[in-house]
Amino acid sequence: ILAIFPKVTSFLSLVGSFYIIQDILRMRNKVNRKMKTTYHRLLLGLTTCDALVSVAWFMTTWPIPRDVFPIYGALGTQQTCEAQGFFAQSSIACVFYNCSLAIYYYIVIILGWSQSRIDKSRIEIPMHLLGFMWGVATASASVALGLINPIGWDCWISAVPLGCKESFRNNGETTCTRGDNANLYQWIFFYAPLWLIVIGVTVIMTNIVCKFKRQDAKNKKYGEHDSNKRINSKISFKRKGPKNEAISALVMQSVLYVFSFFFVWIFPTILRI
Repeated sequence: ILAIFPKVTSFLSLVGSFYIIQDILRMRNKVNRKMKTTYHRLLLGLTTCDALVSVAWFMTTWPIPRDVFPIYGALGTQQTCEAQGFFAQSSIACVFYNCSLAIYYYIVIILGWSQSRIDKSRIEIPMHLLGFMWGVATASASVALGLINPIGWDCWISAVPLGCKESFRNNGETTCTRGDNANLYQWIFFYAPLWLIVIGVTVIMTNIVCKFKRQDAKNKKYGEHDSNKRINSKISFKRKGPKNEAISALVMQSVLYVFSFFFVWIFPTILRI
């Protein structure tokens, strides 16, 4: 099941990513051959990253060397395992892109920045580079340190053999033939930045919801009837109906946005504790 089921979910993710990519690129051709906003460029980076990772996960057990980790579908070598693990570790860049999108929402909604001001500040450059550089750097270091090994249905940062005693937990002594201290590197390279980003995104989305609620309370006090029109227009987010419906929808979207992070990563993280 673990060798087959991820192929289905990865394929569906890949199809969704390609659909978003072509939709953004098609829009680009209609607007002076240039992406219209930072939002679209960040979304393009996120979906491209997701597409590459989906390809790696679609392979599931195929790249695993059969002589090292006998599992159904294992057909690869150590080199194919390291290639898959490289892209698996690089998936942390997708998490950074989600953080960049949250930061974009913050500077547009809370700080009130226009697209021209974003362009002049060049803040978009580190939004793209930080996640890319962290993903590639940690993935490259993992390969160089011999940390990429079979771990269940794919290859990622893992010790060989599974369950061996790692030196950081065993007074400097190890029984691992490869990937010593892999569990420690999993936290340094992946889970620590992941949860810092989850906390950061939670704080940002909470601030955005509070901003809308304060604005709504202020507008009720002064009898305004278009409380969200100005803010919504800045992110190309138009909504019909009463203002309370717009705020309720924003709250729900923010909650689901944060909840998706916790739902996806809480259980894998617990398994690594």
